[in-house]
Amino acid sequence: MQFKQAILSIYYRVPSVSADYLYKILGLPQTMVRAERARLVEDGCLEKDANKNYNITPKGLEVLNQIDREKAADELAFIRHRTEVVRIALNADISDIHSVSPLSRGMTNDSYIFSCKDKKYIFRKAGAGSEKLVDREREYNTYKALQGKGISDVVVYHSAKDGIKITEYIENTRACDPGSKRDRKAALDAIRKLHTSDISSPHDFSFIEMNEHYENLCRNRGAEFFKTYTEYKPRVYSLLGDCEKMHPAKVFCHIDFVPDNCLIKPDGTVTLIDWEYSGARDGLVDIAMFCHSAGFTKRECDRFLKEYLERTPTDEEYLRLYTYISSAGMLWSLWSEYKASTGQKFTGYTQRALGYCERFAKYAQAIKERGI
Repeated sequence: MQFKQAILSIYYRVPSVSADYLYKILGLPQTMVRAERARLVEDGCLEKDANKNYNITPKGLEVLNQIDREKAADELAFIRHRTEVVRIALNADISDIHSVSPLSRGMTNDSYIFSCKDKKYIFRKAGAGSEKLVDREREYNTYKALQGKGISDVVVYHSAKDGIKITEYIENTRACDPGSKRDRKAALDAIRKLHTSDISSPHDFSFIEMNEHYENLCRNRGAEFFKTYTEYKPRVYSLLGDCEKMHPAKVFCHIDFVPDNCLIKPDGTVTLIDWEYSGARDGLVDIAMFCHSAGFTKRECDRFLKEYLERTPTDEEYLRLYTYISSAGMLWSLWSEYKASTGQKFTGYTQRALGYCERFAKYAQAIKERGI
């Protein structure tokens, strides 16, 4: 856990410190502290003597000396803050909060699972640099619009200021498998439910506006743009302009409609999570985002579009889909480069995204040149 430095520091100074004092000085639930202490023993950083005192080992001293103490203090302060947020949001005592553990380190957020009063929850905190990539006020308003509609996860606490969100944990779920026809159908049923609902999105989504924003972020960080990006950006913008002239209906889109955000429940239905990018746009944008994230081939993209429409697509619909897949590749390549500038690397992601940008721009252009 992030507060290992604090525990090692305490036992370095006072090996005989009592458990009650340890919990009190850290200001954290007992189960959380006990679990981390046990991990430090297992890792060989602490050892228990005959008098049941915990002593720091040479390995523990080495770990302690290598830790950035200022950063560790900030992390411990955050953990305390997180626990206090949970306590207030759930009207609980600190002793009610237990079994806290990392759930995942996502591409935009970090999440933890914990229990409180025998019920499980997910604590989401914004990842490094995400405050510039995601408008948390927009996300907050989106969840308000979705509340009680049975489409999204259930939020019990949400802060538009810092992006902290607490949601009810959904038992026995798994991410959608894009290779499974049954899973794809369940995901498409969920996104159709959103697209055909009477829920009004609090805002629009624009590829070009977001792309320009991400490009500026990258430029301010001194990023060097790939040749594919600079060559294909005007082509993709032109194709997006062509799509606008077709006047596709605007619907409430998830935008980050990817397999990992489609939770398959035991009854086979899907709950959609992570709505940071949502907005009103052509529904085929969601289909394109899924195709891009799943790594679909052109044939698989064509099949997925047909599964969504439940009929044979028109050339215009293929052109829009290919344009949006190309646009997704362009946008997420910038996202990846910005994240890399903050120290987070997703090896090969930028090149893969730009590969989609190039290939699907060509597919869309070919349809355009044939005439539709």
